Amino acid sequence: MRDRVTELLDLPQLEQHLLSLLQYTKEYALSGLDIARDLLRDYADMTLAREHILIPKGSILHLRPASALVEPVMQSKSPVLMEIDGRRVRANSVLEILVAMGEVADKINEHDIEMVLQGDREVVKRMKGNFLQKVLETR
Repeated sequence: MRDRVTELLDLPQLEQHLLSLLQYTKEYALSGLDIARDLLRDYADMTLAREHILIPKGSILHLRPASALVEPVMQSKSPVLMEIDGRRVRANSVLEILVAMGEVADKINEHDIEMVLQGDREVVKRMKGNFLQKVLETR
């Protein structure tokens, strides 16, 4: 069987094709390495922070404050988690934030609610400032 295969194949040509394929695979893998290094550099520059925000009793939580939270996350593309009254959501989803805010709407009429933002320090700082400004505008 082996002799038959060697009769049908040109071994030097097969070897050349395999070497070309391996060279292409190596170049492809190394290009991925460059991409991975760029991504690591972008995310390694982040300094993680955790900010606690007290949402005052009687605040109205609606689309504008939710959008104020999402905007800095969408501009930076760095992941941020938000926790409001114990419920964790991704801070890049205005829909998830609105649902979480809707779940605390009745509670906020009776007492202050704590919100926690966790992610890149600069993004969290902008989120906090934007959010508090929008909440204070509606009071």
